[in-house]
This record gives sequence, C-alpha cells and structure tokens, in this order.
Amino acid sequence: MKVSVRCFGFPLTWYRPIAETAEQEGFHGLWIPDHVVSPTMTDGKYPYSAHGRPSFDPATPFADPLVMAGHLAAATSRIRLGIGVYVLPLRHPLIAARSVMSAQELSGGRLVLGVGVGWMRTEFESLDQEFSGRGGRTEEMLDVMRRAWTGEPVRHEGRWYSFPELTVAPPVTAPVPVLIGGASERALARAVQHGEGWYGPPGTADQTATYVTALQAELERQGRERSSFHIVARAPEDEPLAGVRALAERDVDEVVLNLPRAVAEVGEVTSWITEAAARLRADGALA
Repeated sequence: MKVSVRCFGFPLTWYRPIAETAEQEGFHGLWIPDHVVSPTMTDGKYPYSAHGRPSFDPATPFADPLVMAGHLAAATSRIRLGIGVYVLPLRHPLIAARSVMSAQELSGGRLVLGVGVGWMRTEFESLDQEFSGRGGRTEEMLDVMRRAWTGEPVRHEGRWYSFPELTVAPPVTAPVPVLIGGASERALARAVQHGEGWYGPPGTADQTATYVTALQAELERQGRERSSFHIVARAPEDEPLAGVRALAERDVDEVVLNLPRAVAEVGEVTSWITEAAARLRADGALA
C-alpha cells in the first residue's frame, strides 16, 4: 500500500517545500484539492460532514490545481502529483483537456487526475454552469478529453457538447489515470465504468471499508478485475497515522494523509512530514 499526503489550505508558496520534503521522505504522492471560488454563503449540503459544512471558509487559499501541479513538477522528480478532486463540470472539456495535458507533460507523466461532479450549487451558479446534469456532463467530458489527449483529429456531437474536427496537440506521452471521487451509489458505479480508480472522501476507516465493499461488488457486476482499479482512501483527520494501519486491512491501494493546518509557518508542516515518515517507516508502512 502506498502512502501520500494532501496539501490543503496553506499559502501557495508553501506547496513547493512541502512537496520537496514529501518526496525526500519517500511518500508516494502529493494531492491537491480544487474549488474555483468559495462563496461566502453555501447551501449547507456538504455531503461528508455531520453538520453539512465543508472544512474551509471563504478565506481559505486554493490554488488552481493544474497550475500548481506544473509548478511542483519543476521542483520534484519522482513524487506523483494528484488532483483530488478536480470539479470537472465547472469547465469546458477542451479547456480541461489542454490544462491536464500540459500538467502531464511538464511532470513527465506523474499526474493523477481525480475527478468529481461537485456538490456546491452556488459555485456552479457563480460560473454560469448548470448544477443539474453535471454527472452526465462529466461522463461525456471524460470521453472527449481522452480522445483529445491522443493528439489525433477529433470531432464531437453529444448531448452536452459539440464541436467540429480539431486537435489538442501535442498528445500525452503517458496515459492520464482518471480516478472518480464521490461516495454515492452512482459515483461508485461511475468510478468503475469510467475511471481507472476511485478517490475517497474524508471519513473513518469503517466508512471507507463500506465504500470499498461496494466498489468490489460493482467491479464484479461490471466484470472488471480488481487489479485494474486503484483505490485511494483518505486517512481519518483526527488520527491520520493510526488510520494508515487501519486502512491497510481494508483492501486499499493508497492512503492520503491530511497535513496539519493549525500551524504558523511552513517549517512546522515539513517537520511533521519528516516525523510522520519516520513513524511510518518504523511500522513498515513507508519504504
């Protein structure tokens, strides 16, 4: 099982030293979240907390994740750069295809694209994007993007998008793994049908185990081998290192640790990464 870290809520200039330290300490990947805007008022329907509110407020800094992936690619050489998750239906598929292709090439094929359909209606409305139908749009977008990444001429006449023959060049030199986020029954089915894997939401190890069981059933239903599907789980925020041990028993391929946010300077974060790596190596969870 691989162990990665999630970089969220920090000043953008902190990401580079965090990524460099995570790579130096042997972590598999660094995951970057996505929101385009943070409305000052939300509808209170965040699906992964009991109170319906997300773990960020309007002042929480967000980077454009694909711009940040390109930046971190120049500072690292091995660590995987994950987007967890890109709210795809906020964008046009050709713009998204171009941005992803650029980050993939600049990173030497180290990008992992987590994709979600989004939950915040006000974010969609702010960007003049329909909230309804976003799941179907996401599926059509992924089809368009994968064909565009080949560099071959492509035209499309779909339910949501249409365009004449065109190209997005250059083609990607390494396939872009697409992981689908979400925990609803439809999201899990979508992950198996349209993704190379699944990126899990925050929660306890037992909650993750429930999702993994549902994914295994869906893989069997769709006639797909478990070995072809990459399951990424988020370690519980209250006890992330203990969560690694718990999730190792839940048929998970990769565990993502949230980095501590109650800090005043980046050195506190990098020190935490170094100490966590030492503990994980002692437990045999990190090479």
